[in-house]
Parts: sequence; structure tokens; C-alpha cells
Amino acid sequence: MTSEGHGSPAAPASPPWFMANELLAFLIELAALVMLSWWGFTAGDDTTAHLLLGLGAPAAAAAVWGLFAAPRARFQLPLAGVLLVKAVVLGGGVYAVHAMGHTKAAVLFGIVVAANTAAAETFRHRMPEHGPGHGPGHGPDREPDRGRPDRD
Repeated sequence: MTSEGHGSPAAPASPPWFMANELLAFLIELAALVMLSWWGFTAGDDTTAHLLLGLGAPAAAAAVWGLFAAPRARFQLPLAGVLLVKAVVLGGGVYAVHAMGHTKAAVLFGIVVAANTAAAETFRHRMPEHGPGHGPGHGPDREPDRGRPDRD
């Protein structure tokens, strides 16, 4: 079996539980952007403020994420930096829900965010290495030298 017909062996597939957690992480990221937008469109006193916050808050969060926390981020931060950016953006989504008066939903979302992030980092550190360019945390979507500890 070859990868993309280039004559090289295909990388082993990631376990289903890993891929499910990565999908959940992506959905959480999208939910945080939606929550920031929802909050923005309800905050402020006039239409201008609603539009600026409703469009600006998620746009700013997406820009920060893309620059520092995305798999192909422009600036490669060490793990602590990536987790800080995730905490700010995802925590902003949690706060947005709380600020709109949905405290129980905010607490639930916060728990899901924390559990997913902890599981994702644990899985990434325990996944067997498949050599450079293969497996989670490697390849065209993420540089292996993200400042993260070696995966033994």
C-alpha cells in the first residue's frame, strides 16, 4: 500500500479514539468562535457595537489561533505557549457563554474543553512514533519541533 500514489509506504492509520478526540477538538474550536460571535452580537449598546464585537471577537480569536496554535501556525510556539493561546481562545468562548447568563452551559463547556485538551496532549505524547513525517504531531500539518518534549 502506498501513500498518495508516490511509491512510499503509507503511514499506519491513527487509532479511532485519537481521531475522534481530534474531531472533538476541532468542533470545540468552532463552538468557541460561534460563542464569541453570539456574545459579541448581544454585547454593547448599539448596532455598531454589536457588529464590531459580533464579527471582531471571533475574527481576532481565529487570527490569534491561526498565528500561534493551529497545526500550520505561522509562529511555532513551545507547548506552553500553544496551551496558553488555547486557554485564551477557548476560555474566551467559555466566558462568552457565562457573560450571556448561561452559567451551567459555560461550566459544562469548560469541563469539555479541559478534558479534551488534556486527552489530546496525553494521546499525542503516548502515540508510537512512525518516523519523521508520520503520526500525530508530524507531517505537513505540524512541524515536529514545536518545542514539545521528545515523544519517547
